[in-house]
Amino acid sequence: MSYTINKTNGDVLTEIVDGSIDQLSTDLTLIGKNTSAYGELFNENFVHILENFANTSSPNNPIQGQLWYDTSEGRLKVYDGAGWKVSSGTVVTPTIPTLTQGDLWIDSTRQQLYFNDGSSTLLAGPIYNAQQGVSGFQVIDVVDVNSLNHTIVLMYVAQTLIGIFSKDKFTPVAPLAGWSGSLWSGFITYALGDRVIYVVDGKPLSYEVYSVLTSGPNIGYVAPGVTPADGTFWKEIFINPGFNAGSDTDVKFHVASTQADSLIASDGTVKTPSSFLSSTDDTTTAIGSIIIQNDTPLKLGPQQNSEIFVDNNLFSIVSNTINQDFSIVTQSGTGLVNSVYIDAQNQRVGILTTTPTTTLDVTGDVRITGNLTVEGLASNINSTNLIIEDKRIELATVDEILNISGTISSSLATTTIIGLPSVTGLLAGQALTKIAGAGAFGPNAKIVSINSTTEITIEADSANTAGALSFSVGGSTDSTADGGGILVHGLSDKSFQWDLDTDSWESSENINLLAGKTYKVNGFSVLSQSSLGITVSSAPGLTSVGALTTLQAGYLNVANSTLSYVNPSVSDGTIYIVPKNNGTVDVSSARITNLQDPASDLDAVNLQTMRYVVTTYPQSFSINQGALSDATIAATIVTKMCPPIEHENDAKVRVWCLDTLVAKEFTLVSDQWAWTADL
Repeated sequence: MSYTINKTNGDVLTEIVDGSIDQLSTDLTLIGKNTSAYGELFNENFVHILENFANTSSPNNPIQGQLWYDTSEGRLKVYDGAGWKVSSGTVVTPTIPTLTQGDLWIDSTRQQLYFNDGSSTLLAGPIYNAQQGVSGFQVIDVVDVNSLNHTIVLMYVAQTLIGIFSKDKFTPVAPLAGWSGSLWSGFITYALGDRVIYVVDGKPLSYEVYSVLTSGPNIGYVAPGVTPADGTFWKEIFINPGFNAGSDTDVKFHVASTQADSLIASDGTVKTPSSFLSSTDDTTTAIGSIIIQNDTPLKLGPQQNSEIFVDNNLFSIVSNTINQDFSIVTQSGTGLVNSVYIDAQNQRVGILTTTPTTTLDVTGDVRITGNLTVEGLASNINSTNLIIEDKRIELATVDEILNISGTISSSLATTTIIGLPSVTGLLAGQALTKIAGAGAFGPNAKIVSINSTTEITIEADSANTAGALSFSVGGSTDSTADGGGILVHGLSDKSFQWDLDTDSWESSENINLLAGKTYKVNGFSVLSQSSLGITVSSAPGLTSVGALTTLQAGYLNVANSTLSYVNPSVSDGTIYIVPKNNGTVDVSSARITNLQDPASDLDAVNLQTMRYVVTTYPQSFSINQGALSDATIAATIVTKMCPPIEHENDAKVRVWCLDTLVAKEFTLVSDQWAWTADL
């Protein structure tokens, strides 16, 4: 017999045949009579009801009044016969859900509460989210040290207390978090009228309050404008009417101010109107220092004729008027003195003179305790005597310059390098080496002359190429020393200078030694007024010595007409006759006889040896061989070209056959030419 299943209102939902189940009429499994294995299905029905069909998707066969827990939204919904409706309540999710009128939603990420008014979802609070931190205004009541209550407004931005608004002046009985200090604070500069208490080892010795006075001494005296290093006194901290800044010292109101009772300096001191100078009152004086923190702190004159310019690298006094001279005037016992005077038009500086004639013109003595470096092309000393305490004068002292830039202006006759930043350290004769750039010069480039403070001339070279370049400059060499020395002007110049070509010092004048003095070499006297020194062992330029009774030079002996080698300690002795340069040994048409055969390439040759060498020297020529045999060539051609009578046996003849391109060698054997080999 079938089961008839009725709804709560009496309507028939479905009939279940015996031994069957129904899983389509509802989302539960309805079990017919005598159905086997129904226990699992029966138990699952209870579980589904307990969990309200919890799932991300809605049940497939809902009936009116059925509940479903939507796990995707975390909300309980009810089926009204047409669709699923959200049940009322608060939803906590990180993203906004579907809301209906009266629903509340807590954003779990931002920790903010929203509500739905039927048309939109609105923020209920707080106005800041969790990531932003506490921001905005808070209204609280604070009790002061006299137990009176005060209403104040705290202003926060990103969890930081920016400041406090109050209509009263009072001291809180307890510290306020984020405010600038506790009820009392140490290490604060005091101003006149501040209230302080005396503290020992960080603890108030007593809570008796003293005032900061302008004079003392008395028990309540604390010097104004002082920050005690040990925090001996703690200053009372007030909340004042209006806005009171929090702990962040960088907080400022970036708005224009039309009036202020006082200003607070960066060190915390209060500045009243009496602390400032008037820009229009010329009788105002200042006790403290004046600090002007901008690049051009002062402009002077009716037309701002001069100004002071300052930055981290430069302090300048600047003239804004063309050709305006500058003077530093000091007061001496005789009156005002122009100690320093600058001629702007001529760009000259005078020391104790107002009419400088050179770039630096000093009236009086000059003393330099350091080094003096002169970088011009000439130094003129107009004095009667030049006194130098140093023992040595060094000339042509230049160092290597690793990198300098200029531009080559090239021609074959003259090559100049222009646009140099300076010629300091440059000297004629210094070697140049290119580093980089379009310009170029030869591999042996040297400075010829210094033309100006920005230009030099270098050796002409076909490799010189116009263009900008960077190059290095070598240090001192014999080339830089060339021409160095002393020059004295007279009717004719008198010079003593070193010459590179002769590698020696050259004097344009005679050198006269006083009586009793000699010329010395390596500490030995080599020439006096009357004799040569004992260390002089040769006189290559000597042409006449008068009549000699004996003559022996080393082991060379001249006796009558015989020139002989007379060293008894050797068995063989060589005599050398050495003409100068391309000179010859002339025997005045006489014969040199009794020569041995030469033993080396530089030995003299006798006629017999010379004849043998000539007659055995190989000969060569070319022919067309055609059908000629080697024997025919030897008997007819070689014999005619080189008659055996003119050659010694073993002489060689080489014949090049033009048509066969073969070289053949023939040898003179027993006064007859014979083929030897094809080469």
